[in-house]
Amino acid sequence: FSSLGFRRFGLNTDYSFFTDKNFAKDIKKYIEDLKLPKRFIAFEIPEHDVSTHIDEFKSIAKMLRDLNIVLVCDQYTGRYISIEILKEIGFDEVKISRNLVNHIDSDNQRFNSLKQLLLLINRFDMKASIVGVENIDQFLLIKEVGVDVLLQGFYFFRPLEKQALIETLRGTNRFKKADEE
Repeated sequence: FSSLGFRRFGLNTDYSFFTDKNFAKDIKKYIEDLKLPKRFIAFEIPEHDVSTHIDEFKSIAKMLRDLNIVLVCDQYTGRYISIEILKEIGFDEVKISRNLVNHIDSDNQRFNSLKQLLLLINRFDMKASIVGVENIDQFLLIKEVGVDVLLQGFYFFRPLEKQALIETLRGTNRFKKADEE
């Protein structure tokens, strides 16, 4: 992946993923065998799952930090757990649900709520990413907030079938190599 220019590989997981007693040992071996750079792997765990296993995630977060793995609270709405608690547990990033992005371009109250959430995440020195950016107006509003936010959604790229994804990745790699020469 890094040869294709990827800076991080995110895996959607849930609490059950971490209950395997060999988990830490196996992940450490994969990282070493593949010579992955620090913080290349990210585990994305849904907010609701985190909220039902808070104490367990405190020790999981420590173990992941020791392995240089990024811990992301996925599908975040603020409904189940606060940013403060996520920071206390040891999460590095908050991936905001598309439900909070919907209609920010036509509903000022929704935009202001998202803006306050982004500023709070920034204040706790965490990274924010947003899912579901569908148009230029949403993109511009989010960028107006003035914090470093990772964005994904149809505005940037439509989902691809497997073969189209492979061809796109190969094409990206060709362009990167040509730029380096």
